[in-house]
Amino acid sequence: MSSLGTLTKHGSGLSFDKDVSSVGGSDKALSSSRDYDRLKTQCDSAMRELQSLRRQHSETMRKCEMAMKESEFYRIQHKQALGKLDQQQSDTLSLRAQYNEITADKHRLEQEVSNLQKFREEDHKEVMELRRQQREAMNENGNSEAINQLQITEIGRASCRERV
Repeated sequence: MSSLGTLTKHGSGLSFDKDVSSVGGSDKALSSSRDYDRLKTQCDSAMRELQSLRRQHSETMRKCEMAMKESEFYRIQHKQALGKLDQQQSDTLSLRAQYNEITADKHRLEQEVSNLQKFREEDHKEVMELRRQQREAMNENGNSEAINQLQITEIGRASCRERV
């Protein structure tokens, strides 16, 4: 089979150069011309398709780079959110411990207040009883022995309260 031409690459494209000198006769020249035109059309079509694929590849690469940047951004945000979550969990545990401690103190203080109120009521009753006894003693014509007895009773009660 005879050579119809040469396919050469020029910078960004290909071209097909026809060598008509080796073709003998007009039928062969016509046939060669058709083959050349067909090959040139195929080559041009292939070049357009190649350019289209290059554009698609560039666009795909650009989108991929953007997706990678976005992915990195969200990865960093996720890492920061996890750090904040860990800190908040630690803070929550600390606050829970403080709350439990304060609640225990509150219950202890409430019990102490209750005990003090009970002692106050008992003291109030004792004072009322002593005043009643004092009035009775005064009504018995100023009996000094009864007054001395009240004072001894009062001193004994005071010493009992100091022990508590």
